[in-house]
Amino acid sequence: MSVNPWRLDPSGARTGGDPPPPTPVRHVLLVEDHDGVRDVITRALRRHRVRVSEAATAPQAHAVLANDTPGLVVLDIALPGGMNGIELARWIRLRHAAMPIVFITGLTDWNVRGEVPDGPAVRLLRKPFGAQEIADTVVALLMADPATPGLSATTHLPATMGWRLAGTPEALRPVRF
Repeated sequence: MSVNPWRLDPSGARTGGDPPPPTPVRHVLLVEDHDGVRDVITRALRRHRVRVSEAATAPQAHAVLANDTPGLVVLDIALPGGMNGIELARWIRLRHAAMPIVFITGLTDWNVRGEVPDGPAVRLLRKPFGAQEIADTVVALLMADPATPGLSATTHLPATMGWRLAGTPEALRPVRF
């Protein structure tokens, strides 16, 4: 008869054996001004064991980044309060040059025209997108090893993953990974 060393006692605590190895903390700053969208994305990421700090404006994001350094930023392009998502991304990249950024937007006629900061870990998802799509995109970027030459997070994303910057900086177009 085998014994499960990780039984739960009546209080819900694990009993027996050594504790499991710690899970690496994956931390994301989510900057989105719509409460409902922010809530859906936060719940989707937390289901994947991602710690989420939330901000609705650029000044709130500045406050979070003054005290913590997430592994990735999910950033709405159209933010209220004077600093849009592109400007906030530039500010972030001045302080954290390799910070992966996932831009999200509901704007259908918006054109980048070279405004998005360069980098291998930049993605754009157009709203509406599914909770699983944003979670898969974020987790893939968090798990990518930026130190591996010739390997970007793009390599890890499945074919249905959505949009990314492609071609010239003047235009966005859908690209299958």
